[in-house]
Amino acid sequence: MAFAIDLKTIGEIIENYLVNEFNDVNVAGSVTIIDEDKNKYIKINLETYNDWDQNSEKLSNDIRVYLTSLFKSKPLDLYYMVKFKNLTLDIKAANNDNNLSKNVQLFYTNQRFIENEKKENITVKFLKNNWQLISTLAITILIISLTFVLLKDDEKAQKNLNSAVNQINIFAGIIAAFILSYVLTKALAIRQEKLTRVNTIRELSYKLTCFRKICYHLRQDHKFWNDSDSYKHGKNIASQIDYEDARFPDYDNEASYALYKALIITHKHNTGIVMFYLQLYLFAGDEFENNANLAWGDYPQFKIYSNSEINRYLSFLDFDEYWNTIDNNKVKFSYDHYDFHIKPIEVAAKNYRLNEFEKPKFSENLLLNISSDVQNKVIPELYHLTKLNEAKLPFVIKYIMWMTVSLMVFSVLYPLIAAIFSDDYLITNLNVFAILGLIIDIILRLPSLLQAENVMKIPDDYR
Repeated sequence: MAFAIDLKTIGEIIENYLVNEFNDVNVAGSVTIIDEDKNKYIKINLETYNDWDQNSEKLSNDIRVYLTSLFKSKPLDLYYMVKFKNLTLDIKAANNDNNLSKNVQLFYTNQRFIENEKKENITVKFLKNNWQLISTLAITILIISLTFVLLKDDEKAQKNLNSAVNQINIFAGIIAAFILSYVLTKALAIRQEKLTRVNTIRELSYKLTCFRKICYHLRQDHKFWNDSDSYKHGKNIASQIDYEDARFPDYDNEASYALYKALIITHKHNTGIVMFYLQLYLFAGDEFENNANLAWGDYPQFKIYSNSEINRYLSFLDFDEYWNTIDNNKVKFSYDHYDFHIKPIEVAAKNYRLNEFEKPKFSENLLLNISSDVQNKVIPELYHLTKLNEAKLPFVIKYIMWMTVSLMVFSVLYPLIAAIFSDDYLITNLNVFAILGLIIDIILRLPSLLQAENVMKIPDDYR
């Protein structure tokens, strides 16, 4: 049984953590708790405490990591459950610029306790997962044993068995031919279905290339950034840290966090501008630097993106730095200037065809509208379609294919080879038991295969 921990206990744990972390008992009493139905609040007041690095964001993440490690380690994970959906963590520092109010979620359920209850014996688990194969082998071996025991010295029964074997071979060959025809038809149908997606993938890939071209020229246009120091800093560090590492730092990795801290935190630059530049570099980095035709051609090179390439841009779905930086009006960018990067941006916007009835003009709205279309339509659809087109054949098709090949081998090829090279009764009739085993395996697996094929997968089958 798991016992739920209330917010007061969480506050006491955080207070003990601060005392041990800062090695100072004076920190005790700095934690305040408010636990209401819609307002769950933990305040850490460090306004009178100066002996720390004043990095509230890091302290918040350190507390989160500590709680996670505490409640997911034995024996606490066996007995306690923590679940807070809406919790505000408020850190007050001596310097008001370092204050932090952050909404966090804590979910530490007794998962290991549940897993221990449900943990099965390895043998039982193997039998459950492979019962069809085990049943097939057992039945086949039983049939082989009974056949040779009963027919060992009965020549008449052996002749009757030979006749039955011939009938089974013919039957298996016919069935295999029909199944092979089905498999080929199904494989061609799957290929045809993939071909129907090609035009959409081509169109979306072209739009993404146009957008990447806009990103390239936007990051190169120093007048757009008003030649700010933050822009120059982003340009200097783009080759040293990826956008994902800067936006989602790994606080648990000491080396990775040290790099993030050195390049992002310690420098007093506008973080929004730095993140914006790093995201532009993510979309249009070295590939554009090394390909003049891709960067400067009026019509971008034709390129089909793979699912793994699209996967690199998925962070854009959650963080569109165009909107985060341009739309909040906190940063002023320059749009009314002449620069040789402006024309390629407008040409790429025209090729993007967001609005065929308007001539694109370099502006805030143009950038925001195209980035929004890429975020909400191009990348999600392209990721989904490439995932479907790169998917391998379904298991049921591969299974039927191997069963068909096996049936044809044992019903057609094996009797021919055995008749040429051997007169032994056991060897010449061994194939019939293999065929029986294959048929039994198909019978046992067919219900589960059909059920799996009938299940609609979310979200792929609903797009």
